[in-house]
Amino acid sequence: MQNDEPLQAPKSIRARFTLDDLECCLIETADGSDSLLYRTIGATEWTEPMHSSKGAWSETLFVYEPALRESLGQIKNDETWCVASIGLGLGYNELICAALAIKANLPSRQLKLTSFESQMAFRNSFVEVFGHHHSQNLPQPLLNAYERATALICDFVGISNKNFRTYVSELLTHNSLELHGAFKGVNIFPGTHFNNLPNCVLFDAFSPESSPDLWTPDILMQLVDSLCGKSCIFASYASRTVLKKILKERGFTLEKSPGFAGKRERTYARRL
Repeated sequence: MQNDEPLQAPKSIRARFTLDDLECCLIETADGSDSLLYRTIGATEWTEPMHSSKGAWSETLFVYEPALRESLGQIKNDETWCVASIGLGLGYNELICAALAIKANLPSRQLKLTSFESQMAFRNSFVEVFGHHHSQNLPQPLLNAYERATALICDFVGISNKNFRTYVSELLTHNSLELHGAFKGVNIFPGTHFNNLPNCVLFDAFSPESSPDLWTPDILMQLVDSLCGKSCIFASYASRTVLKKILKERGFTLEKSPGFAGKRERTYARRL
């Protein structure tokens, strides 16, 4: 018989709610932060959770914050910090990126953040919450999750919630933060010189078992070629032979990096 519940302990489920055509299950991870899994209404199969059960926020800090911080540290004078993120989800990577930019006194016009997310419901929710639009129609559990994420990020970086939300709103208003659909190998930076492609790429897609289309050699090659600038830091929670091989072929040097919460390894690569 098909189990109608996600494969998590009941105590970890914070709430279930619908968002457009999705049924969502909000999960409390081990560090108290939120993760989420979902399925199309009427479907029987859930996605895998978006984050490790050991801690969504802890995983973000462990895997992606160092790449963002190193990349930001290489930006000079009036250069624009360009970041690409694959897998918006609840927005942890995008939000910590904005927070680090604020802490570094980087004006919103000098940050270019491009994010990819297959589910329009999550893209719209993010804009509704952080773009200073009315968000009364969003489920309260989702609003609470965004509030908890914002509080964690502001406390970690040491910035005010008000300044943070104003900055993210400016990014959205001026298209300095662009939310796209799923990455499908199409170059979204046509005519952009190699030197001006993103300085940092965060590959936070679902696993190859859940999203095999994002892990084919062809798509990975297109991703690296169309998103990674001449000087670039590439980070992913995953460590797949095909990904590391392509990065090496494209001139990246891989750093041996342990994975989060007992995983054997993650991917951390530089092309400087």
